[in-house]
Amino acid sequence: MIDQLLKQELESSAKSLRLYAIDKILQTNNANQYVELLTSRKQSETDSECCTMLENALAIIAARKHEVRSSEEISDTDFLRGFSKASDPEKILLLSALSAGLTEKLADHIPAMMSPSNMALNVEILRTFRTTFPIGHLKAILPYLTCDNLSMRLAVMEVLILKAPENLRRDLPKLLLHKEPRVRSLAIRGLASIDFEEAIKHIGLLLESEDPSAIMAALHISIYFPFERIKPYFLKTLASIRDSSLIRRIGLIIENNPDTEIPFRLWELLENSNTEKRELLQTILHNSCENIKKAQILGDSYPEYHTRLKNWIQKRNFSGWLRELSVTLESSVDSQEIESKIIERLSDAQFREILCESQKWPISEKAKLLFKNILAAEKSAAEKSVAEKSVAEKSAAEKSADEKKVGKTGTELPLPEAANILHDQQVQLVASLRKSDFPEKSIFLKNLITDKNTPPDLLATSLRTASRIRIPDYVSKARANLHSKNYQLSQSCMEYLCEFDTDWLFLYLGSFLNSENVRIKSTAIRILSKFEPKQSLSTIKVMLSDKRTEMRQSSLACLVYFDFVMVRDILFSFMKDCNEIELFTFALFLFESNPDPENLFILFELEKFFELKLDLERATSVKNTRKINFEFLKQTRQNINDTWEKSEAKLESRFNDASERDRKPVAPYSVKALSKIPSLKESILESFKNTFCDIPKMLFQIKSIPRNYPEISSVIFIFLVMVFIYSLLPEKMKSEKLFSGSQVSTILTTTGAIQSSTKNYFILKNESGKSYKIFPRPESFFEDFKPGLKLEVTCLPFKVGFDGIIQAQCISFVEK
Repeated sequence: MIDQLLKQELESSAKSLRLYAIDKILQTNNANQYVELLTSRKQSETDSECCTMLENALAIIAARKHEVRSSEEISDTDFLRGFSKASDPEKILLLSALSAGLTEKLADHIPAMMSPSNMALNVEILRTFRTTFPIGHLKAILPYLTCDNLSMRLAVMEVLILKAPENLRRDLPKLLLHKEPRVRSLAIRGLASIDFEEAIKHIGLLLESEDPSAIMAALHISIYFPFERIKPYFLKTLASIRDSSLIRRIGLIIENNPDTEIPFRLWELLENSNTEKRELLQTILHNSCENIKKAQILGDSYPEYHTRLKNWIQKRNFSGWLRELSVTLESSVDSQEIESKIIERLSDAQFREILCESQKWPISEKAKLLFKNILAAEKSAAEKSVAEKSVAEKSAAEKSADEKKVGKTGTELPLPEAANILHDQQVQLVASLRKSDFPEKSIFLKNLITDKNTPPDLLATSLRTASRIRIPDYVSKARANLHSKNYQLSQSCMEYLCEFDTDWLFLYLGSFLNSENVRIKSTAIRILSKFEPKQSLSTIKVMLSDKRTEMRQSSLACLVYFDFVMVRDILFSFMKDCNEIELFTFALFLFESNPDPENLFILFELEKFFELKLDLERATSVKNTRKINFEFLKQTRQNINDTWEKSEAKLESRFNDASERDRKPVAPYSVKALSKIPSLKESILESFKNTFCDIPKMLFQIKSIPRNYPEISSVIFIFLVMVFIYSLLPEKMKSEKLFSGSQVSTILTTTGAIQSSTKNYFILKNESGKSYKIFPRPESFFEDFKPGLKLEVTCLPFKVGFDGIIQAQCISFVEK
């Protein structure tokens, strides 16, 4: 069966990963199955080096089919004699058929076997002898570490990693910054033998990359590092990516390393994921639990562990929901809808427990008061119910008949005559509707949403109910009211469109991110965090640096929409410089409500920081939060087997080691040193900035660029050639230029045929093979277009989907 991961790497845009895939295919026992795949790739491959390696791979696989193993192994002398007479292609085939025993005997003859001109042959020699390569002959291959042939460089690096990684030390800085991900990953593997802690930081950096190829390369070498050390980076990567193949690959590693902490962390990631990613993470979580059970790492106490996990999930769902409601309540005038939602869940004992705990949370007094009043009313109602129990039992039949005529609030609300119901009752009724109430009550809801005279707050509640019950019929109404001056209505439209018209909503999401209204801004960030977590996190960072306290407060409130693993470092930096005690307390509360083994050291560092500043009050509060984390992790069996005293000693030792490393000179290969290396652009700007006032000096620098910076000269020359070619292109071709990213501000015109259509969008494929998903202008819709109809469309692109389809808003179109 073909390995889909190898297939993906063989088709990667990164050359080094394609070369890696070819090598891995040759090492598999079923290489014959890949012949068709390799042949297909060879036909589409444009890189000459990869073409050569593909040809060699196909020749080796073909030779293996006809190879007959002799019972007597050929002698090293006979092999060398035949090797010297063979052509280069024949030599490659001879090497591929060598037995393990013969490679050891031939090791000393490697320098004589290598070719000064055929790199493909040399690569095969190094691959064949990578484990038996004599250390005494390493000098012969060191010059190839910087050669132009990428496959040769990779082969040399693999030999050096196994035999003498110290030989890589001098070149590590440039290898760790190489554009090819496989070069970077091998450099990290070599660094692990020289400076293990720095290697961990570098693999973390590679895993956090936005380039899928870099993440793939990091996963290749992850098996050489302890799972416990790179687990936090795996979780952080899972939090930020949406590529299903990468999620599955990381999931496979996680599943095969049974760990009692993982199910808790995976559930945290599930909370803020969209539907597709959520399903993938649920599968990984289920398999992880099964492997913990099979591995017997908890012995007979697994059922107890699993029960604790389920209870924690339930409580976390409740607490997260209540915290989100408290943020909404902060800017809400009418709390009836929120109140009815809470009352609906009071029958659950765990929910009541969380509602009681909320009185200790750093939330608004308005939210605390509402929650307190609901609890008091519930308690009073319960006491009254006990007192009237006998009466209730006698009138059970009458009560049952009455309940058919009343809504959830207990007030008689005849649905067909909704216009006669008081406004507050209507809001309460609509908010309490459930999916089981439909389709019987669909007319009632439809009348409210489509009626032009429906008040904004009631319309907002109605759209939220439609979204909750999954009724996708009111997209036009939500579009029309998206920019309503009533922020409650605008927010509910955003939430509705996020469910049923996400691509169209993304056209306008940027304006809501800049809103001064906390509720609008937080809703926009929550929506963006589900689809573009890194971009939305950048918005949060800007908000946290704002001078206005209310802006920083709202940004902290928005952090509940992110996986905690993504915001932990941001919170750490924020808390060190935070002067407002309320904001500090809220940030600390996020650590308390997201217990995690990695929190322990972060909190320990924070505690030491405040001790040095003689701020003992904050140091004590941080320590108390660390104790709460520790006790919970120990109670739920999340890889915490130490006593509090042992944990303190380990954290102290780790802190001292980190402090000692910080005092040492920064190594040139360290993340800290490499992050300070300016880019080419920055170097040029700085050079001109320093000489701008000295015209002769500036002219001299410009004149010396070709000699001192040949790579810059090449870039300038290529740029000028491209500009010249572009000037010769027809105007129509210029309008259809490539773009990337989530927003593009250039209007283009393209001509193509309709592939499919709905009233909300149509798919158009142009003459060059690009596909466009075209959306209408705000508050408008398309008529049905027949497939095959040819249109010339002028549009504004705003996003490229993961399927490669360009999404754009229609400006105009004409039939061709």
